[in-house]
Amino acid sequence: MMIREDTVMSYALRWGESPVYTIFTSMFLHADFLHLGGNMLYLWVFGPAVEDRLGIPLYLFLYFLAGFAGDVAQVALDASGLLGVSVPTIGASGCIFGVLGAYWYVYSWSPVCIFYSIFWVFRGTKEVKALWVIGVYFVLNVISGQAPRIAKQEIPIRPPAVEP
Repeated sequence: MMIREDTVMSYALRWGESPVYTIFTSMFLHADFLHLGGNMLYLWVFGPAVEDRLGIPLYLFLYFLAGFAGDVAQVALDASGLLGVSVPTIGASGCIFGVLGAYWYVYSWSPVCIFYSIFWVFRGTKEVKALWVIGVYFVLNVISGQAPRIAKQEIPIRPPAVEP
């Protein structure tokens, strides 16, 4: 299930076109269930430890400050033209990165237990350093963030060369 276009146009953050409140509302929109599920998984794994260390008020402040910073950075990159085609900003990835950064700063020594399954044959759990899991989240976000831009770019079709 994809998010409806009219919802994106009303509540997503777009450079020079959006009301101020969309900085907040864009953090609660997600492109699909996979986007939402990925963010919730990382928040579920890393969020409680950070919240316990910071307390609820400071944790919420960190969460929304990181989301605001992520939205502003995304919009600034869109406005600069460095990313190519501009697309609306949605999702809580900036918020999640703030939580992950706090986790990495406070618990950099801590391992994270992951579940793996390869073709439903090789299954199990393994402890890995938190930095690896945070790195995977970063790479997945870069890939998913660039996919809409790549899809929207118009690739010029060259006419076939005419031989003399």
